[in-house]
Amino acid sequence: MMIAFIIFIVLLGIYAVFVEPWLPPRITRHKIVVSPEASGQKPILIVVMTDLHACWPWMRPERIMRIVKQVNSLEPDLVALLGDYHTAMHPPFAKPLASAVEWAWPMQHLKAPLGAFGVLGT
Repeated sequence: MMIAFIIFIVLLGIYAVFVEPWLPPRITRHKIVVSPEASGQKPILIVVMTDLHACWPWMRPERIMRIVKQVNSLEPDLVALLGDYHTAMHPPFAKPLASAVEWAWPMQHLKAPLGAFGVLGT
């Protein structure tokens, strides 16, 4: 039983380091109905970006820029940035980007008529 647990942990680590970071961003759509009176109004599209965890080699500025372009292609009315832009703890073979400017630079290209708003996270 202990061997199976160790194999599971090793496989989970391999997935977390070598597979999951290369997967494309996930887009999930939710429809929220506020009130029957508002049903005649144009819906507002809010795009939420979270947990970029910018680091080399997985989440470099070039990849963040591709994500920003994907967000812009959705033509959002508002963009919410929910934090965790960089990663405080990295595996030994990953390294943080040199400065916040590296991961923040692509964010300036976000386009939304109602704006892009963010929090830092933890």
